[in-house]
Amino acid sequence: MSAPAVNTNLIAVITPRQAWHYRVVPAQAVNGSMSFYADRESAYAGLPDELELLTGKSIRIEKIDSITIQQLLEQYYENEQADARQQNVFYQGSADGFLQHLISEARQLKSSDIHLETFEEKCRVRIRIDGMLIQRYLLDKQQYPSLIKRNGFRRMAGFILSRMR
Repeated sequence: MSAPAVNTNLIAVITPRQAWHYRVVPAQAVNGSMSFYADRESAYAGLPDELELLTGKSIRIEKIDSITIQQLLEQYYENEQADARQQNVFYQGSADGFLQHLISEARQLKSSDIHLETFEEKCRVRIRIDGMLIQRYLLDKQQYPSLIKRNGFRRMAGFILSRMR
C-alpha cells in the first residue's frame, strides 16, 4: 500500500506538538474545510471539534492505521520532548482538595482557563497552556457534580463558571 497523500503546504496549520498530541496529519483543504489523517487507535468522537477550534475550518477525519500515522508524523513533524505540563494525571482524593490543587496548579502553569468536560463514563479536566488545551486529569463521571456544585469553586478560582452541562 502506498503512503497517503499529504499536502505539504498544510503542515504548518498545526504545530508539531499538536500533531503528536492528537496523532493527526493534515491531508487536504477544499472549500474552507480540511481533512486530517488520524490514528485509528486513538481517534475519538470529539477530535473533529477540537481540530476545528485550532484551525477555524470544518474538519473531516480519515482514520488510518497506527504504523502509517506514526510514519507520517515522523516524516513531517519533529517530535518534541514531552512537556511535563502536558502529562495526564489521575487524581485520587477529596473534591475540595482536588479543586484547591487544580486551581493552584493552573496558576503555577500559567494556564488561562480550565475546562471540565463530561463524557459518558468519565470527566476530563483540561487546562489551556500557551494557547493549547491540554488534558490534565481524567475523573470518574460521578465525581463531576461534587466538583462543580461546591460553592467555593467560583470563589476559589476567582471567575464565574459560565456554563454547566
